[in-house]
Amino acid sequence: MWMKRWVHVLAVALLSGVAIAQPADSTYDRSVWIEALGKRDYKEWTRLVDESIRANYPSVATALLTEVALEPRTLPPSAQQGAAIPEFEIQAIRYLANGYRNKRLNPPVDQLRARTKVLMSKPSAADMTAMMALADFRNPADAPFLARIASDADPNRYRAAILALRQMCLPAANAELVTLKQAPGTSEAKKDFIASSGDVSRVACAK
Repeated sequence: MWMKRWVHVLAVALLSGVAIAQPADSTYDRSVWIEALGKRDYKEWTRLVDESIRANYPSVATALLTEVALEPRTLPPSAQQGAAIPEFEIQAIRYLANGYRNKRLNPPVDQLRARTKVLMSKPSAADMTAMMALADFRNPADAPFLARIASDADPNRYRAAILALRQMCLPAANAELVTLKQAPGTSEAKKDFIASSGDVSRVACAK
């Protein structure tokens, strides 16, 4: 299950360079985004984000998602309430991080990294997405942060963190995984997951 979820996330990233036909009222229409926020329609919000990544980061999407992540007070009142939901904000950061990793966008990385960590301070359903977004910034300073989560006993948390460390494609991240695997008290299940996650690096780091 975990590998399937990660493959879906990675597939969106790998398809980011493939332009697809977009309906006129979709990623290029700000009102569609505002409506999704106002209705707190997470399914539609995620669809818009995924479409925009595949469409090579249209300017309307980039501007609005930057607002959601960093300047939500500039949004209409109804949209502000939706933007305040962590899962919506994390999707915005995922988009910006993906564009940065693919050298299409140049967002304020340090601000986004800091905000992502704040959103991850409490476990949520969007943990995996947040960790993958953080990994996309590929900053070695974030490897210890993810490694601390990977040392958690909760399988949902540690698996997501291990996959994120793999996705960073950095020596610092790989070193953290080696240390974790060799640490006293690391369960056999976690060691096995670290070993099996090696395929993630071969796919994510090939790009």
